[in-house]
Amino acid sequence: MVYVCDVSKGTSNVPQIPETNNQENTSIADSAASGQFSPVKGKVISPFGYRGRHKHTGTDIKLQKGDTVRAAFSGLVTKAAPYSGYGNLVILEHTNNIETYYSHLSKCIVQEKDSVVAGEVIGLGGHSGRATTNHLHFEIRFNHVPKNPENYFDFNTNTAKETVLAYTPVIKTVCEQNTEVNVSNDFIIIQKGDTLYALAKRYGTTVKQIQELNNMENSNLKIGMKLKIK
Repeated sequence: MVYVCDVSKGTSNVPQIPETNNQENTSIADSAASGQFSPVKGKVISPFGYRGRHKHTGTDIKLQKGDTVRAAFSGLVTKAAPYSGYGNLVILEHTNNIETYYSHLSKCIVQEKDSVVAGEVIGLGGHSGRATTNHLHFEIRFNHVPKNPENYFDFNTNTAKETVLAYTPVIKTVCEQNTEVNVSNDFIIIQKGDTLYALAKRYGTTVKQIQELNNMENSNLKIGMKLKIK
């Protein structure tokens, strides 16, 4: 069994994205059997992907004003406030460097630094920000790179996709709760002071290779981020 440090309530329930060459066709899974929830039930009115030259980084799902919006996975609230064209926005941070975005809300129910469990109500639907109709703009990001939410959820039936691909390699470290996790020589957990240049030199690889392996668009590192090295 793999134990990890979790910001959620209760035991460790973590969403995980397999490291494959085709991540768009993989599934995200919370380790609990029912630990992933479709945020809302509704018709997709604007899918993930390019609109001409502009990339739509999430999926827009139709809803009514005041409809409940739920957390897709257990996590920590890092933003619950108006933000530019997103309107009222809730951002949840999950383990394994996964984030989910819930925007155009009429009201944020949670506050920053709140811990939430998968399925918990985090906001109410609306059309705040740059939105012409009531809908939820929902994003899933892995290592800050947006992924297609429809690969992981069926919004018409309000269900999560059943296919779950195991993702077990985790580096051994000591978290705030002094909980150990399993070891893999191919992955490292970012510590204070780490840089891509220093890591590349330490492990006999290159900055470019590390970025490509982890789908990184820049060289920014976050303490606690898990990176594939080789």
